Amino acid sequence: MLIRGVAVIRKPEEGVIPKADVVIEGRRYMAVVEEGGVEGDFDRVIEGEGRLLIPGLVNAHTHLAMTLFRGLADDLPLMRWLEEKIWPAERKLTPEDVYWFSLLGLAEMIRAGTTAFADMYFFMEEVGQAVEEAGLRALLSYGIIAPTPDKVEPELKKAERFAREWDGQADGRIRAAFSPHAPYTCGPEVWKQATALARELKV
Repeated sequence: MLIRGVAVIRKPEEGVIPKADVVIEGRRYMAVVEEGGVEGDFDRVIEGEGRLLIPGLVNAHTHLAMTLFRGLADDLPLMRWLEEKIWPAERKLTPEDVYWFSLLGLAEMIRAGTTAFADMYFFMEEVGQAVEEAGLRALLSYGIIAPTPDKVEPELKKAERFAREWDGQADGRIRAAFSPHAPYTCGPEVWKQATALARELKV
């Protein structure tokens, strides 16, 4: 594929090419040169005049499946927002909901130029499936919520199972991590064990 005559922003030390031809094969940039510097036939040509090509953006904190919760109970204090609005809504979510809501969030990110992101939630297998289909890069983790001692072991097991099964999937585009939800939902023991598991699995 050729993008012709597009303005390209590169690394700060490399500056801007006001009009460039960009050759892409598969998922890789093969050439970025001054306009007119590429010859040959291409399966697809995109006219880049008046457009800007930038490195992919990275969203370092998201919960894709919450896309449809946007605007739900704005302006509430955090704990009221969680306890009265978000957690009750999340209890009704199904794995299929999380898959479709994640696809919607992925479509929004693609449209905005985001190519990589970090996500922590539940039903993460469905999030992983959506990422596989959408083609982005992702750091995914099961969101560990263990406010009481009886929750610690089962939550850590869910997180470990996800990390073992999904790290490196989608031709390496998906990496796994361990993500205790927050200090107010996970005690010190959860953080210690999650850290140990992450080191063991090298994630």
